[in-house]
Amino acid sequence: MATFTIPKKIDTIDTFQVKGEEFVVLKKEYLEELLILMKSFAVGERLLREKKTRSFTDFLKSVSRKNK
Repeated sequence: MATFTIPKKIDTIDTFQVKGEEFVVLKKEYLEELLILMKSFAVGERLLREKKTRSFTDFLKSVSRKNK
């Protein structure tokens, strides 16, 4: 069994290794932002599959047709 002490001052994204495995340390704010983005992506993908929204490309095509 190996132990590893994380340095007390980690205020940015950092990495460390334990037994050859690499781990990423994120600030809580970064992790929360990442979770929000992941949830948003999942909801958007679900809406696209259910045909309840359209892709950004489709949106741009419809806007360009309206302007002609």
